Amino acid sequence: MLHILWMLLKIILIILGILLGLAVLLILLVLFCPVRYCAEGAKKPGDIRNMAARVRVSWLFGGISLRLFFKDGRSSSDFRIFGIPVLRLRRRPKRKSAARSEAEKAAGPSGSSDGLPEPEQNSPEDHTEKQLPETEALSEDIPDFEDEREHREKSENVIRTNDSASGIFQKIRNRLASFWRLLKEILSGLQKIPESVTKISLIIQRVYDKIDWWKQFLEHPRVKEGLAHTKKELFRLIHHIFPRKIEGQMTFGSEDPSVTGAVLALLGITMPFHKNQVRIVPVFENRNFLEGRIRMRGRVYGIIPAVVLLRLYFDKNIKYIISRWKNKED
Repeated sequence: MLHILWMLLKIILIILGILLGLAVLLILLVLFCPVRYCAEGAKKPGDIRNMAARVRVSWLFGGISLRLFFKDGRSSSDFRIFGIPVLRLRRRPKRKSAARSEAEKAAGPSGSSDGLPEPEQNSPEDHTEKQLPETEALSEDIPDFEDEREHREKSENVIRTNDSASGIFQKIRNRLASFWRLLKEILSGLQKIPESVTKISLIIQRVYDKIDWWKQFLEHPRVKEGLAHTKKELFRLIHHIFPRKIEGQMTFGSEDPSVTGAVLALLGITMPFHKNQVRIVPVFENRNFLEGRIRMRGRVYGIIPAVVLLRLYFDKNIKYIISRWKNKED
């Protein structure tokens, strides 16, 4: 019995050891196996549709990769796990279901109304023949209604005069009612003026209190040190994520030469980042022009963002900023 329990315990410990080893291996891969990326773009003279771009992001030495393509105004993507196209496998069942639905529609009853009897249609000649005697009989029995028409016209005129008089009185009554309603609204608005003035003063006081709080918060020495540390760590992270290699060339121009000069000045600021590996050629020909090709590549290690987050988490000044931020309403 003890031997069986020992064997079960041994198997459980072996399984736990394997799972722990896999977890440690996964953590080491996330921290020390880099995520590599590569981007390339090209623009030919003409419309924006003459632009082409390609982006590739890979991890685990290319075992997991994502590719994005853009060409001729169309975009496409490809995601692979150890060479297996995942996106294509997801699209195949949809195509099969669509093909099955089309086949079912084609195999369904196409002429369901062929066996139904057609409704009988009467010819227009028979219809006219049936209606002619009735109209002739009605035309013979029509009496003269001239006296009744005169009586009706007189009664209608009397009704119209009465309606016009009642309509005038109704309009006057409506005008008076609307004027009285407007007067009531003006009086109620005048009564609410002191209350609205007090509300506006309270809002202004709250805004001033918030401004004072933010001023004291940002001028505190511990807050300044925490923000300076956060800025330093963020710049370190951006420097790590930034492409390691950039190369290419670009030719551009504008109808306004001053705009071309301003863009050239802005692009000159990026010189320290690409280390003069991107050749920029301005064209002063009074026309809009853009042509070029650029390529960049880089990598990101997971250990660097993890170290940055740990440094910020254990910083006492940042903890003070977080606690002060949580208790800002007190």
